[in-house]
Amino acid sequence: MISVERIDEYARLPQEEDNGGSKRLIRTPTDWPDRGTIEFRDYSLRYRSNLEPTLKHINVAIKPWEKVGIIGRTGAGKSSLFQGLLRLVDRSTVDGEILIDNIDISRITLSHLRSHISVIPQQFVLFAGTLRSNIDPLDLYSDEQCWTALEAVQLKAMASNHPAGLLMPVAESGSNLSVGQCQLICVCRAIIRPNSILLIDEATSNIDNESDRKLQLIIADVAKNRTVLTIAHRLNTVANSDRLLALDSGMVVDYDVPNKLTNSIQTDVVVTLWGIGSVGILTEYAAVEFGKQRTYATGLAPQPYSLTVGNFNNDSYIDIAVVNSGSDSLNVLLNSGNGTFEMQINYPIGADSYPRYILADDINKDNYVDLVIATSKNNSISLLMGHGNGNFDIPQVYSTGKDSYPLAIAIGDVNNDNRSDLIIANAGIDGIGILLRFDYTTFQRQKTYSSENTRRPHYIITSDFNNDKYLDIAITYSLSDNIGILLGCGNGNFTTMLRYSTGYGSYPIAVVLTDMNNDNQTDIIVTNYAANAIGILFGRSNLNFDTIVNYPIEKGANPVSLAVGDFDNDGQTDIAVVNVDSDSISIVLGYENGSFLSQLTYSTGYQSAPSGITVGDFN
Repeated sequence: MISVERIDEYARLPQEEDNGGSKRLIRTPTDWPDRGTIEFRDYSLRYRSNLEPTLKHINVAIKPWEKVGIIGRTGAGKSSLFQGLLRLVDRSTVDGEILIDNIDISRITLSHLRSHISVIPQQFVLFAGTLRSNIDPLDLYSDEQCWTALEAVQLKAMASNHPAGLLMPVAESGSNLSVGQCQLICVCRAIIRPNSILLIDEATSNIDNESDRKLQLIIADVAKNRTVLTIAHRLNTVANSDRLLALDSGMVVDYDVPNKLTNSIQTDVVVTLWGIGSVGILTEYAAVEFGKQRTYATGLAPQPYSLTVGNFNNDSYIDIAVVNSGSDSLNVLLNSGNGTFEMQINYPIGADSYPRYILADDINKDNYVDLVIATSKNNSISLLMGHGNGNFDIPQVYSTGKDSYPLAIAIGDVNNDNRSDLIIANAGIDGIGILLRFDYTTFQRQKTYSSENTRRPHYIITSDFNNDKYLDIAITYSLSDNIGILLGCGNGNFTTMLRYSTGYGSYPIAVVLTDMNNDNQTDIIVTNYAANAIGILFGRSNLNFDTIVNYPIEKGANPVSLAVGDFDNDGQTDIAVVNVDSDSISIVLGYENGSFLSQLTYSTGYQSAPSGITVGDFN
């Protein structure tokens, strides 16, 4: 009975709009479309008349046989472009025009339009039947044409080796075939039709990188004389396109050749190269394939350890500040506006101070970026007030206590007075220091919390882990193989520490917080130095975290610092790690469920010993 009701429900659905009125219909040339030009003219689309537009004033012209990659984050409007091209939305919710070979597609019937556009879908669709019936469901083409199409997608051998040939059985959803074979059958179904336009909707998003590469080569070969639009899940899928169309919030933000566009929209990586006394910037890359590393020396035997970024001179470009542990100094590298840093300003921090960590923030709320530095050997924190022109005051020094040896700093408001507080990892005394209530001229004396039988706090970060609107603190303890969380009370005090293991002998150093698996819970990511791994504690509700999952880096790499970003522009969080002993950076590409698609490694130079990392768009 349920099946009958469902059939009745579908039978009562209104028919899809076909032509918007027979008076508007025009007859196309018999060879339409023979060139495959596509033009969006001030095109806007909404899915219902009472909703905001999903596409807004799109003006794009695509040339005959051009290969265009469509990129953007989830919700940017990529799939909506295809919805518009195939007229899958009601005409009343559309403004503007789409022209194919200079004919307005709203003036031809849906059946005529869709029969002249081939589509390779994101999720392959195969029916129980034969190979032939899945390639040519309407029985429009000869056996010879089917064999030719199979050969083009490298499936001819599979069919030839089967006793039934073209009549080899295909199970429902292709369950008797591999994922790659199923996807290639869909490609075969698309290219057997001699259409001049091919739409590819993230067709390789569910296969591994190597299968993706092979499939792209096949598609490139069979689609030479077609106009191809490809929605990209991974940027390397469309790296060889003629042009890339970048969408954001339903609008075109760029439309250019791949090299120019990917350089302008991708996240760049900057690292401190402790071993060779330089800052290295990895930029000018496509699909996470870094073109080159540009280095900037920061002085004589400087041993740069940590760095931060910010707009230090209010020119809208991101600048870099780096602390040099060998020369006891700070270097500010000002961005020239094109991703190069030709101007450097050097500031002495204090003899034998060993500056180890740096952060940028507007501490005194004057709208200028200030710098906070942990100076380990003289057991203090240095605060340099910014002037907004690239210059900074001489350091204000705050003691962190005898033998405290501060390694890292976090900035936040732990007592809810709307002023910046400093939280310090004091490794020498196994404690956490709090400098409270900056009154726009000075901090109060440090308040110290014991690490409670946990050893060597190495890195510190803040967040509201229990959603009580009070700031909490997470700390890595490198000699105790765990992460501690101090829950804030909102008045500058903290409760008893919660501990989470990072694994025996792991030696966790750096930590970042993000949502790796898109479940709206905070996940903790650490560099496990001794385990040569990235460790992830996936967050659950009520301060619960899963047992740590380790993702190995190369043996002997010894990862020391990390940053997160979307390095391949697929809308998913990726991880960049610096490996001090293998002189390299590892880029780990994330997938939407918290797993990883692949890991890429890039050399930072012989004996470079990279120590710190951050990300930004410098060009």
